[in-house]
Amino acid sequence: MNIQLEEIAKVWPDMQPIFSVPHDQKHYNKLVELKLAKAKRELNEIEARISDFEIKYNMQSEDFAQRFHAGSVSDSADFMEWISFIDMQSAILNRVHSSIRDTGKEKQRNRYE
Repeated sequence: MNIQLEEIAKVWPDMQPIFSVPHDQKHYNKLVELKLAKAKRELNEIEARISDFEIKYNMQSEDFAQRFHAGSVSDSADFMEWISFIDMQSAILNRVHSSIRDTGKEKQRNRYE
């Protein structure tokens, strides 16, 4: 893996101070891998919660999200939580896909799908 520091700084701006000076590429690569592993763990947790809702309500999340946004389901606490998990899942996937695309690691994408 040969990723440029500037590319990661764009993906995770909160880490900009870390990358403002040159660092050992090996340590940098390890940090990128740790960030991607964290995203995968988060996705696994969120997907388990989403699955619980799908089983409980006998509905796929895609169908639920369409109904929720159309206003055809109630604003119950469960439904608010479910839509929040769907939104978090989407945000994490977008972050991972962007970082993979921006760092030239397209082959890594399959690990997170």
